[in-house]
Amino acid sequence: MEITIRKNASASFFWKKVLTSLASLKLALCNIALAFLLVAIGTLFQIHSGAIEAQEKIFQSFFIYWEPKSPMIRIPIFPGGYLLGVSLVLNMTTSMIVYPHLSIRKLGIYLIHFGVILLLLGESLAGIFSKETILPITVGEKVNYSMEIRKAELAIETPHNREIVFHEKQLFAGNQLSHPSLPFALLITKKVDNVDVGPNLSISEIPASRKDNEMNFPTAWVEMIDSSKGTLKSCVLSSVFEKPEEFHYLDQDFKLSLRPRRHYFPFWVELLEFNHINHPGTTIPKTFSSHIQICSNFEEILRSALISMNTPLRYQGKTFYQAGFGGNRDQSIFKIVSNPVSKIPYFSFFLIVAGFVYHLLGSFLIQKGSRN
Repeated sequence: MEITIRKNASASFFWKKVLTSLASLKLALCNIALAFLLVAIGTLFQIHSGAIEAQEKIFQSFFIYWEPKSPMIRIPIFPGGYLLGVSLVLNMTTSMIVYPHLSIRKLGIYLIHFGVILLLLGESLAGIFSKETILPITVGEKVNYSMEIRKAELAIETPHNREIVFHEKQLFAGNQLSHPSLPFALLITKKVDNVDVGPNLSISEIPASRKDNEMNFPTAWVEMIDSSKGTLKSCVLSSVFEKPEEFHYLDQDFKLSLRPRRHYFPFWVELLEFNHINHPGTTIPKTFSSHIQICSNFEEILRSALISMNTPLRYQGKTFYQAGFGGNRDQSIFKIVSNPVSKIPYFSFFLIVAGFVYHLLGSFLIQKGSRN
């Protein structure tokens, strides 16, 4: 009996020590200092590698890794954004558990803590669920999808105008792709992330780029095979090619293409007019805007809007930003952001401001009352 009591007491002391350490002010200050350093590291990293790679490797990771020449070795050298976020959430949560000063006077402190915790959780959820795609569209064109330029997919158009899509994760050397609607299978013999096209359409592999203003052209070497007839045809599919690869088999015509991953809308977007104005005497763009209309699948006009550089369009959970324009003056490029947790930062900011106001106002009234 005495041994059991001692074990329970030691276990209770251990967990109390752990909670006290997690709730310490030193840990909070250490997290804040590391967060400032992380922002500085991410800013410097972004200069050479672009915002996308900095976001993935610095802010949306648990550790920053040093990768020597061998790609199989990754050595963690600094905490990433996710780890610091988890540490801050644990610190503020345990501080409210270990030091439960539940009173009306401390309500502002609790509101500030809840607001910061909600802000960190919202940022983590946004990194997981939000998507950024682009939509290049020409005047008079009508489309119902946007593209994710950092990911690819292999699409096969069947004779019945049906698309069969295989995601990029399935495109690796040696993998065989099949579908019940296809009378043949696809064997991936080689896959690279980026290529350069030389004279006579010669293809050479080059390192993949992660910079914001540079696109990659994933390429796959594919064989169409039949279990009884063997290899039917070999071809090279690449997102750098505009025309799809045509394949005729068993009196059916198929079209194969490797393209940026598409995200389809439940509506159609039509570009009616695109205006582009430069600064006088220069080729530097001053402003550009797009007049679009959104239609249903039955040609019903649902909405008409003018999108400019500082005036985005919000529709059905998607935000359309005027991001740029194409080589010719009649092509507009939109960036479309889909973020299902976009309201969380606003609510967390409201909690933080309300907490500060309540705490400062309460302190002022208490001091004024003590003087009187």
